[in-house]
Amino acid sequence: ASGMAAISGTLFGLCDSGDHIVSSNTVYGGTYALLHDFLPAKAGITTSLVEITDLAAVEAAIRPNTKVLYAESIANPTLRVANIPALAELAHRHGLKLVIDNTFSPLVLSPKQLGADIVVHSLTKFIGGASDHIAGAICADKEFILRLMDLHELFGKIAAQAVLAVILALVFVALTVWVGENRGLFVFNTI
Repeated sequence: ASGMAAISGTLFGLCDSGDHIVSSNTVYGGTYALLHDFLPAKAGITTSLVEITDLAAVEAAIRPNTKVLYAESIANPTLRVANIPALAELAHRHGLKLVIDNTFSPLVLSPKQLGADIVVHSLTKFIGGASDHIAGAICADKEFILRLMDLHELFGKIAAQAVLAVILALVFVALTVWVGENRGLFVFNTI
């Protein structure tokens, strides 16, 4: 019921053993471990990690068995920004699903409007506001979410207390994002 559960559930919902993922080489550490270590060893799903801002490298990494193009809208921890419209065009041209982790940019970017097929969030960070609960979300079409219903037993459900905490924190998401942006601007302008 965490952000990693949202990512894992999404990838297990899209891929089978023998499938391939093209992913940004700059992702959250848990995501890197999932893609680089766990999925190949335990599920037979391989990943090519590439510089996501180099569209030629991304396209060159696509194989006949590639099913997913995965990136973070704003990468953790490098803050590298993915060109979501260009990635969406590339993914869709090759028949791939574009999955975007939008944890670092709620209210700033809308990956779905930019062409992403599925958007995942760790609700623990900006949306939750204080990292005082663990939760994740998958934003996708109804058909995909219904296909995942059996997986929620495997990856867990969000505890009722965490749901309440997220609902209460939603009121402050805009403020949380605004404070984060202004801190970044302050550091940028003082360096």
